[in-house]
Amino acid sequence: FAGLLIPYKLPSKRKKGVKTKKVRTALLGGGDIGFPLIFAGVVFKELGLWQAMIIPIFAMLGLALLLFFSKDKKFYPAMPFIGAGCFVGLGIVYLLMFLIWLFFWINDYSKVPLWHKHLHHLDFFEEDVF
Repeated sequence: FAGLLIPYKLPSKRKKGVKTKKVRTALLGGGDIGFPLIFAGVVFKELGLWQAMIIPIFAMLGLALLLFFSKDKKFYPAMPFIGAGCFVGLGIVYLLMFLIWLFFWINDYSKVPLWHKHLHHLDFFEEDVF
């Protein structure tokens, strides 16, 4: 996979007979796209779906920061920004998982998860199944 060309600004509608201006574009290589995909795939395998869905959002935010703060006609490698976004996203995932665990620990929901709390009156849930 060679990469993608991403325009900095969306071109306006083209009119007949009017000369079009060249639009500045950013080139993303295959690794710039493949790394967040593989990173999110590993997070999905090891942690779960909602955790993996957060990673591409932060990778996109890292790329958006690069495109927003870059200077005209200057080359910037995208991988440090995308990689930093992936790792910041992973840190946010771990923080959210810790806060969820802390919530369950403080409220002593260790035997019955929150989403099964309304089923505690049923007989088969009174055993120590959870």
